Amino acid sequence: SDRPITEQVHAPGCTQLDHVLSQSAAHGRHGLPDVGAVRMALRSRAEHLERRGLGARDRDGDFRWRDGAQPYLAAQERAELGQDRAARSGRVFVEPHKVQETSWRLEAEVQLASGRAGVFGRGDAVTVAPLGRKHNVEIGERVRLEMSPGASPGLPAPISIVKDLTRGRGLGIEL
Repeated sequence: SDRPITEQVHAPGCTQLDHVLSQSAAHGRHGLPDVGAVRMALRSRAEHLERRGLGARDRDGDFRWRDGAQPYLAAQERAELGQDRAARSGRVFVEPHKVQETSWRLEAEVQLASGRAGVFGRGDAVTVAPLGRKHNVEIGERVRLEMSPGASPGLPAPISIVKDLTRGRGLGIEL
């Protein structure tokens, strides 16, 4: 992450510290140096996540995520980026699940702690949606963002990105 470790402790969205907490719980180790500042940051992030109700530490001190917590944090991270981009460009941020059946243009591709994301713009609005490995969209291309069926209650809905192959009309080819 491009955020300093101290900023990651209280970040509202997903961070590299979250990945380290997951890796540490799953494998008993992580790739960061075992120094006091790192241990303190991991402990502080785990406490912060516990206070938010996103997980708890077990008897061994390993952090365990509550179901749905990681997708929630990923959505928070994308929303934070979208709000920042909107504020800097004088536009409004629109949550991706509220933009169905509208043509958007990919303005930027960003690597976040939660994975690849696309920054999409349309007139006076901006949104940010995840870009999976199968999404092969280029900067400047027009797409339609659609909420995928079967979203779990309380979790961000998965977003389908459909290329808009003609002006004003998509052909329904899902990426």
